Amino acid sequence: MFKSLQAAAILITIALAGCSRPATTALTADKSAVEFGTTRLNDTLAVVSPSPGANLLVRPDWECPWLSVTPGQAFSSGPGAPASFTLSVTRALMKPGRNTCTLVLKSEGHADLSIPITVDAFVSADFRSSVSAARVGERVAFSDLTRVMTGAEPVTAWKWEFGDGNTSSEQNPVHSYGAPGVYAVSLAVQSASGSDVRIRPNCVKVSIPDVPKADFVAAARKPTINTPLQFNDLSVPGASDIVGWLWDFGDGAWSAEQHPVHIYNTAAVYDVYLTVNNANGSDTSVKLGYIEVQAGLPQSLPE
Repeated sequence: MFKSLQAAAILITIALAGCSRPATTALTADKSAVEFGTTRLNDTLAVVSPSPGANLLVRPDWECPWLSVTPGQAFSSGPGAPASFTLSVTRALMKPGRNTCTLVLKSEGHADLSIPITVDAFVSADFRSSVSAARVGERVAFSDLTRVMTGAEPVTAWKWEFGDGNTSSEQNPVHSYGAPGVYAVSLAVQSASGSDVRIRPNCVKVSIPDVPKADFVAAARKPTINTPLQFNDLSVPGASDIVGWLWDFGDGAWSAEQHPVHIYNTAAVYDVYLTVNNANGSDTSVKLGYIEVQAGLPQSLPE
């Protein structure tokens, strides 16, 4: 009889040892929800172990593309030593209006803790650059692509940072870099409905090629005949200075000046060419149909 009871006790002990502990103990966070509103981009969240002295490993989990949480895991050893996380949002990846997401905090042996995340994306900053690779001195155009939700107030202020210490408050600025490198560019926008910032790391790579890049502009595209027209060289030097310029104005005339003045005697449409060279080579800029010379007003006959 004693042996039968002993065997039964052993069987019960083995069965209990094989059961997993139910995840009933809840995690605790310092916030029950996170609201970013219309302007904030970052927030923090602290998760504590319900058992003092326990080394609690917490892992965040989420599925919305506009939310990021760092680090990927953190430890808490009790109420005085929380596992801390940084939450960041990217408004350019959101749909206009209210965006919601659920952040789930997980830890083995504990029930999951769900934290609702809410962001109002009335204004989402975004932009693009005309090129991703430029040479030193080349003009790079930046275009504001900020999205504003229907019914929200328009953007009234822009602040660009080009990564080289220079800034601009224009909506669509043009900037040139004075040294080679890889530059991050940011755009901060402000409206009465909210604000946002967009940062593009490695936005523009600037280098110094060997040969120059030819470019130019005319003071007017539609001058009248027999009117002096100023041409300005906008060429960018390569590894060495530009030493020669050759202009072809499309009417049989040419010039070797850097910034020439030319007079067209016949009303017509003209192609203009500029070739520049340095010690390493040359480059030509061709602008077809660039100048359209007008006949002008006819002179009145003397009485």
